[in-house]
Amino acid sequence: MWMVVISGVTEGLINGVNQRPMLEITAMPSCSDVAKAGRGIQADLNYDCYVDLADFSVLANYWMRCYEPGDPDCSMEETISEPIDYYIPVGQPTVDGDLADWATATWVAMDRSYHDIMYHGDPYDLTNAKWAAKWNPVTNLIYVAATGDDSEHVLKTAYEDGTANDMLEVFLDSTNSDLTDYNIDYALAQHYLCASNGLGGEWIVLGGSTPPAGAVAAFKARVVGNTYMYEMALRPYANLVNSIELTLGSGDIVGLDVVMGTRTISVLDNFGRKGHDISAGKYSHSGEFMNCQLLSQ
Repeated sequence: MWMVVISGVTEGLINGVNQRPMLEITAMPSCSDVAKAGRGIQADLNYDCYVDLADFSVLANYWMRCYEPGDPDCSMEETISEPIDYYIPVGQPTVDGDLADWATATWVAMDRSYHDIMYHGDPYDLTNAKWAAKWNPVTNLIYVAATGDDSEHVLKTAYEDGTANDMLEVFLDSTNSDLTDYNIDYALAQHYLCASNGLGGEWIVLGGSTPPAGAVAAFKARVVGNTYMYEMALRPYANLVNSIELTLGSGDIVGLDVVMGTRTISVLDNFGRKGHDISAGKYSHSGEFMNCQLLSQ
């Protein structure tokens, strides 16, 4: 997209040269730049510079929160605070993949077929998917656990692409800054993709590349029968590219979300995802992550 600005018109002659209107053309390469300049599309609710069904899903999420006229959740004004979707208690689980430390955790069900079902297919072989989180003020880490039953396992020894195999995706915006196009460099928010490698080990990437040292403090994936179990410890950052770690505190709100993906090949060769909602654009817009508040205990 481009924005054209007329810098001004000077009448008469200056040094014998007739002055003409000067055009200043400013390139606006990203969708966030367009929105900040007030040149965005009014109905573009997920800030991707397109108006499509993904924007309707955002509208529907707000609409479902509104029960009576006049309630704060009936407004989409930016001055209205977003509700808290999940509360993260203090804990320090051992990251070993057996999830024994999560027996009393509050789990978030991943039972909604994710937005790309129309492109890839229904994740029919994935059931009982759920995730939970903890944090610790001493280690300054956010812990995430996830599990799901998958009747057809498709695994790769290393990352190939975002739809090649069964995998888990974890999204983290430690400052909860409602960022657009964060996936340009993952400095301010992160998108981790991880899986079992089918050989008793596991792999994890940031976007599609190896995470910077220390960003993932620990990660383990296990396969027991049809069940996948994932456990990880993530370091919060104010800016990952500049290695600026964010110190967490009780009452802080972080953006956190988890999606489980599944590949099938026996009946249909397709890929689908399940999450707690069907909001599109998590890969680039951190405003679609869940608002999660850190508890004091």
